[in-house]
Amino acid sequence: MAARLADLLVADPIFGAKSGLFLAAPRRTGKSTFLRRDLVPLLQQRGKTVQYVDLWADRAADPARINANLAAHLQVSVDQIDRAFAALGRKPEMLLECLRALVTTLEPGATALERIVAQKQAEIAAARRAEILSLSNLQQALLRMLVADGAPFSATARDRLKPANAGRAPSIGAIQKALEVLRDKGFVWRPGYGAYALENAEIAGALQAE
Repeated sequence: MAARLADLLVADPIFGAKSGLFLAAPRRTGKSTFLRRDLVPLLQQRGKTVQYVDLWADRAADPARINANLAAHLQVSVDQIDRAFAALGRKPEMLLECLRALVTTLEPGATALERIVAQKQAEIAAARRAEILSLSNLQQALLRMLVADGAPFSATARDRLKPANAGRAPSIGAIQKALEVLRDKGFVWRPGYGAYALENAEIAGALQAE
């Protein structure tokens, strides 16, 4: 198998070098071991220079600070990757998905990375909107209230929540229960006793886009 893949990576005399080769398989089935022990040594025997970069080697590390040689291979700069990381809410798993997509694209580079990141942002926003629509009326109203002033337990707030609660002011217990559901779903967090805030700016953006 290593020899067959190595042959695929050899530049075609007419069409030139291939942009890449994507190897996919379930986790923990030996992909990395195959690359290190079989494919990489064979390519080196054929006179190829091989760079092996494991983006999961240190999951606590900022993935935007990847090897400069990898950035060059993708035809982007480290700064461009850092901007993509920021645009994705500094979520490592999202950046890694975009970099994997960039590796397999026919035209790597900064423009391709921007396009891939924009597509990922649109997917995230659509998924978040769908999650919001799946919430109860009271839960959605509480999210919007947190965007506005973040004080859901006051008498004024309870009165404003009537339209989302069949015309009745919800009880403190009902509000507390709804907020705990929102926290379990990753929409809000609790910075202190009795205080709640949106988990991130993406949620506010999704609410304002409706």
